[in-house]
Amino acid sequence: MARFAKWFISVIALIVLAALWTAGNPPAKSIFWSKIDVEVTGHRSEAFETGFGPIERTVVLTRLSPGIVEGPVLLAHPESADAETVINRYPVGATIQVRARPDGEIAYEPSNSPTLLYPALIASFFFGLITAYFVSGWLQSAGVLAPRSRTPIVVGLALFAFGAVPWFLTIFAWNFGEPPPRSILWPRETVEVVSSNARVFNVGNGTQAAYVEVDVREQNTANLAAQPMRGVTYSSVAISDAREMTREQFAPGTKAQAMRSPEGILYLVRWRFSDVVVLIFAGITGIFSYFIIIAGRNLL
Repeated sequence: MARFAKWFISVIALIVLAALWTAGNPPAKSIFWSKIDVEVTGHRSEAFETGFGPIERTVVLTRLSPGIVEGPVLLAHPESADAETVINRYPVGATIQVRARPDGEIAYEPSNSPTLLYPALIASFFFGLITAYFVSGWLQSAGVLAPRSRTPIVVGLALFAFGAVPWFLTIFAWNFGEPPPRSILWPRETVEVVSSNARVFNVGNGTQAAYVEVDVREQNTANLAAQPMRGVTYSSVAISDAREMTREQFAPGTKAQAMRSPEGILYLVRWRFSDVVVLIFAGITGIFSYFIIIAGRNLL
């Protein structure tokens, strides 16, 4: 019965592990995919089922660069981005770097971090811990390990595993979101609002909402070209609120503080909920690590 329970736990753990590494867009395993250069040849709009209702997304058509061989279809991030945004970000003729799936059919932006990456890493570590526990028990029963020699291995791995969890959660929170909390390290600049718009769309359940779209230009530079500034709101807002923001906060000529990502994308500087989450996780990590160190000294 005990042997059956061990095998059952192992099978369930493998299923969960495989699901965490293969689910999502992009999946966690995409970090192992190779990066290639492709040339944008066009764009295509298509219906897509998100699980929360259908949306229309615009994908980027490519060919391998240099050459004429058809390349993978690039899924823009976020997938709900409107056609104009995708076309402006990936103009026809531009050469870009993507992370392509091994079959060459689909590709993602290298900066599009998999949502399930850190849960997959945590699950992999715990699977390794369970495996080490079973293997050490088998070696002990075979006489390879002395009964006492197994204890430091198990205790050490357990302490390390539980100590690693808050660190993984903190790292995940530090890199999650658009923009992620690590954006506090990005360079900042003053920009001038060129235009703002409340783009109304159908939510999918019969109601409507709006996204606030803001175009800005840099100050004190020779570059007068307008470019979009993201992160004005966390998500869609009520139409009345969006129109009020375009009139009062982002009227043409208004100055705003923006931060620029390593990819050159501008985001509005403002306090976000994800910043609060990462501060909470950082505090928990510090406290948890202290008690793990104390427990390790007492047990080992």
